[in-house]
Amino acid sequence: MRMVSQSSKKIHAIAAKTTGKAEETIIQQDNGILDLHRNAVYCGNGDKDYKLPHIKFEGKIIYILGYSSRDKWEMVLGAQFGCVYIDEINTADIEFIREMSTRNDYLLATLNPDDPSLPVYKEFVNRSRPFKKYANDVPPEIMAELTEEPVPNWRYWFFSFTDNLSLTPEQVEKKKASAPKGTKLYKNKILGLRGRATGLVFSNFERARHIKTKEWAKRFLNSDRKSEHFIQFTAGLDTAYSQKSPDTIAMTFFGITNKGKCIQLDERVYNNAELQTPIAPSDTVRNFIDFLDRNREEWGFARTAFIDNADQATITEYQKYKRQHGCIYDFANAWKKTKIIDRINLVLGWLATDCYFVLEHCKNTIAEFEIYSWREDKDNTPEDGHDHCINSGQYAWLPFKNIIGKILLELKKMGLINRMADTIRTGLRNFLHITKAPDRTITVDETSNHQTECFTNRIWYWGNSRQLSQLYTQLDSDKTRFWSAECTKGLKIRKIHTGLPALICDTLANIVIADYNGTEVTSKNTTAYAERWAEIEKENKLAGVIKQMLLDLCVVGDGAFKVSFDTAVSDVPIVEWYPAENIDFTYVRGRIREVKFYTDYTQNHRHFRFEETYGYGYIRYVLYDDNGREVDLHTVKALDWIDSNGVTFDTSYMWAVPVIYGKSCHKGIGAGIIGIKTDAFDSLDEVWSQWMDALRACRTKQYVPECLIPRNPETCQPISPNPFDNRFIAVGNDMSENGNGNRIYTESPQIQHESYLSSYITALDLCLQGVISPSTLGIDTKKLDNAEAQREKEKTTLYTRQNLVELTENAMQSLVNAVLNADSELNGKGIVDGIEVSVNFGEYANPSFESQVETVSKARQGGLMSVETSVEELYGDSKSDDWKAEEVQRIKEEQGIASEKETSSFDDLAGLTDE
Repeated sequence: MRMVSQSSKKIHAIAAKTTGKAEETIIQQDNGILDLHRNAVYCGNGDKDYKLPHIKFEGKIIYILGYSSRDKWEMVLGAQFGCVYIDEINTADIEFIREMSTRNDYLLATLNPDDPSLPVYKEFVNRSRPFKKYANDVPPEIMAELTEEPVPNWRYWFFSFTDNLSLTPEQVEKKKASAPKGTKLYKNKILGLRGRATGLVFSNFERARHIKTKEWAKRFLNSDRKSEHFIQFTAGLDTAYSQKSPDTIAMTFFGITNKGKCIQLDERVYNNAELQTPIAPSDTVRNFIDFLDRNREEWGFARTAFIDNADQATITEYQKYKRQHGCIYDFANAWKKTKIIDRINLVLGWLATDCYFVLEHCKNTIAEFEIYSWREDKDNTPEDGHDHCINSGQYAWLPFKNIIGKILLELKKMGLINRMADTIRTGLRNFLHITKAPDRTITVDETSNHQTECFTNRIWYWGNSRQLSQLYTQLDSDKTRFWSAECTKGLKIRKIHTGLPALICDTLANIVIADYNGTEVTSKNTTAYAERWAEIEKENKLAGVIKQMLLDLCVVGDGAFKVSFDTAVSDVPIVEWYPAENIDFTYVRGRIREVKFYTDYTQNHRHFRFEETYGYGYIRYVLYDDNGREVDLHTVKALDWIDSNGVTFDTSYMWAVPVIYGKSCHKGIGAGIIGIKTDAFDSLDEVWSQWMDALRACRTKQYVPECLIPRNPETCQPISPNPFDNRFIAVGNDMSENGNGNRIYTESPQIQHESYLSSYITALDLCLQGVISPSTLGIDTKKLDNAEAQREKEKTTLYTRQNLVELTENAMQSLVNAVLNADSELNGKGIVDGIEVSVNFGEYANPSFESQVETVSKARQGGLMSVETSVEELYGDSKSDDWKAEEVQRIKEEQGIASEKETSSFDDLAGLTDE
């Protein structure tokens, strides 16, 4: 505003992303223009003289512009301004900046650290310089980038938190602590360094750690074989020829040491867009050979150089040059069998273990490492740009990737020693020549993580065919699968889901829960625990919770019970079940030591994730926002009750009970039933869909001559076909003299029912194999089968049920102990001691009562079973103990079996007394 006051021009401008943003951050905020300059008047809607928003100040006009709208800022083009202020110039339209930069006497701009490849840096920011006395305030990383030709009197200022006098030291520290150290967000917002904040491919690349000097690298040019030294030199070339795009021709030179270090020693980059005479493939040949010669003299001989095999023109020129002039270098196609994502993973691992370095004069490579990003519109795919030096480097080191990295190198050393020992032993046994197979490294790429697999299993369980189609079009799966395959254009087939996964899971859960007869708690000293547990079980409707547990175990494989207290909801402990998608296990020496429960909240259109960590003797609470940053727990109103210090209790147990069914390929988690059967379910759906499609295609077809088509009696027009009761195909009339061909013909194609049925039964068997018997689901069950035959058919179901019952028994015993201990501790009574927990289940697929009577009678007659045992075998838990005791006594009396109390000779003296 001081420069506006001193300017002789009347028109000036302030530009922000929008006029609203300018009002909020520049004009109307505390210490803003209106607050500091009381004689300034803001006309937000313009006035009769000036239609655009503006500020009147000392007889001058300051336009307020929004550079996000081209239509708005183009309205002021043509005018010459005195002073121009552009807020956050790094986010502004570059065309707007170029226009405004030539229409002012004085330009002031602010910016936050951003992507250093933005044109605003090259054209404007990097052409400015700081005053010498303030140069030390600028970070050396930024000073290293101020390399463009300077413009006189263009000044660069770097402001940190300490320059903002409105912030107290406590506020400064709070802001610094808000971003995790080591992240790009911390680098941008706290340290003020350039670089993309999110989406970086090489997010662990650090200048201080991975950029080295030539002097550092020269120490590996020694002849001492005992110390670290270069053992391999290699070079790569990435090419692109264009005068319009910023594509580059990138040459890189690498050295690899005997300790597994991969060091980029040099680079040379050409950009056709910056050259008046574009580089052709023949020019690249000479330039690359000069590049190799220069590095051979300085570093060492790279006999083979690897060239982008997409550019066969350059490779042809190299072969031609070698035939005509001779050359000591070999030129080979780049190795591209390793996928881009795998190459990136290799470099990320080498960066993390300090095995990958770049020399400081390789400016283009360093810049690419700091801006190379993932595509926002496609997962696991990097952008096609800012990668020429990176690609060139990959071509150079890919053939030698097995000697890069500390772990691989150590393994290879061990392998070499072992092979030497084998050679010696084989030489001693010269009568037997054995050639051992070479060691192989097998790499299997996971196509999905545990969360994705859980979600996939859920979709299968829900059984919605539209959801299955959408799921497999997004998964990186084999396109030959039925649900992944797409129909040929113009053809359609109805994809039908049989619903078998849900039927299996629901049936197994119902079978187990139907036989659940509750959980009994007994104690020698008191019945209080049994009464308290009965109250807890009733209040939590535990049978329904257990049924949900069984369903989730079948679907996703694991989960956990959580014990909590909330007197606003219930006076007893609250038992909740969390499935695998909402938990994580923390293992220590193969044992679960923590269970993390996740709950999602939405408030004011923001998403939050609440994390509860249940461990032995403690509970901790953390809340994260949708960016993964930790925020205050009370940001979400529903969490106002939480004490940020957490909960502590006895360290001998935890208020959580993990339950795991089966074993997944992911260590430490369950597998469930659906996950191991998805291929079989896919095949069954395909067979059934094909069968139904064949039925539709083989409907009875009726061919009707036009003269016999039914007509409307009123209009005499043919009645339109109806797919329900009037479906036919019209054919031409027989125009012969007698017209004998005018007949209605019906054709019924034959369907290969036996073939489809056989395929369907085979696919169905694969789905049910090892999980559940077909008769349990009501499939192919003969009504004439007796009880024994039915029981034989149910064996597979019995095995699966028994596994689920044992899992439920163990889980319930642990849950009862955890709940009663927590309840007792909370009431100040300490840990519960001396209780026994029994989980009661009835039997499944019992033989008929008549069959049991026959079996027990034979055992009694043979003297193999007592009366008490036979009664217990017949009635089990269906009768009370008192009833069974009376029944035993009745049978004995009827059979004349008397039971007398044993006496001794001393009992005869009971009536004698001493006198």
